[in-house]
Amino acid sequence: MKKINLYGNTLKVNRSNFQMMKGINNNERYNFDLYELELKTLLVNQEISITVDFINQEIEGNVVKFGGWYDLEKEEILSILNQIKLENKILRSFDFI
Repeated sequence: MKKINLYGNTLKVNRSNFQMMKGINNNERYNFDLYELELKTLLVNQEISITVDFINQEIEGNVVKFGGWYDLEKEEILSILNQIKLENKILRSFDFI
């Protein structure tokens, strides 16, 4: 990905990392996709992390910017995931959300 639209602004994507995580840890199953984006503007760098949990059928995301850590709203998360989906970079369908 080269650019993403967030908060009405087009931001440059410096780095993106998408991983499918499945397995067992301490006798507990985990099955989620992790989407990490590093965004850059002239004034600020942002790091976004989104988790799509296939066991609990949930999504959550957060952003680190301006020296703070903030939760993303569901609508923001879906907007980002849909943009990733448009570029055919989505790992697995998240239609259950």
